Amino acid sequence: MELNKIKALFPTAKLQPEKDDTEFSFPYQNQWLVIPKISDREKDIINALLAKPLNQHQGPWQQYLQSNGNKPEFTGKVRFLFFACTGEQEDHQLWLEAIKNMFNTQILASFALKEDNFCLVEQYNEKTSYSADDFIGIVQTVADDTGIDSRAYIGHPWPDTEQLVQYFNEESYLFQEEITNSSSSVITFSNIALPFFTKKALRQSNIIRYYHKEIIKDKQLPEIIKALYKNQGNISSTAKDLYLHRNTLMYHIDKVKQQLGLDLKQMDDLLLAYLAII
Repeated sequence: MELNKIKALFPTAKLQPEKDDTEFSFPYQNQWLVIPKISDREKDIINALLAKPLNQHQGPWQQYLQSNGNKPEFTGKVRFLFFACTGEQEDHQLWLEAIKNMFNTQILASFALKEDNFCLVEQYNEKTSYSADDFIGIVQTVADDTGIDSRAYIGHPWPDTEQLVQYFNEESYLFQEEITNSSSSVITFSNIALPFFTKKALRQSNIIRYYHKEIIKDKQLPEIIKALYKNQGNISSTAKDLYLHRNTLMYHIDKVKQQLGLDLKQMDDLLLAYLAII
């Protein structure tokens, strides 16, 4: 990584000919890179970033999942975590080390699927592994630390099974197909299963196309429908999520009932409206 990019992340960083024993120091281009007053987590990140190139060779897990290698031995369950990053490719090592450093569980492997997409193989622990909601905060924290935004697909915990590669391939495909279609920074199979598996049939329905055309005439309505669906039709929770007054939300709901005959307070009608906009 270039020195100017290190200084952008750590403004107090400086190069000097001698090591400073009182501050974090790292050999860099025949000099010493000194960064005062950084945390242990930041030290781990910069050490890993400067010490090794990204994805230098295929490890056992990548060989198994992508190159027909032997299955690594593990106990319990593993979970595949997929991430799509922004920023320059040369900066992704920084992001990768930062995200790995956030885990309480063991990361068995990390590798690139392509230049801006990555997979982490996590030793899943029911008590200490993060939930999808936890990952929203983790993604934001790493973005604040590195300046690199990312979006994540959180896989299912899988036991040791001969179908593991097939599960990996399907989750990888779902991630790459759907990550850009979601408004959330973190998605799971449960979030995307309905739109993914019904997409083709929905596109062929004249009725669904009619509802879609009418709904998007109100620019606020698609987000309202998505929030209602997320909150299982709960009016108060939806109004809170959207920062709308309850009466304003009810105005939109009543308008849909009058114009389209869909009562968004009823789950069947709400599901139909949701299918029309996904």
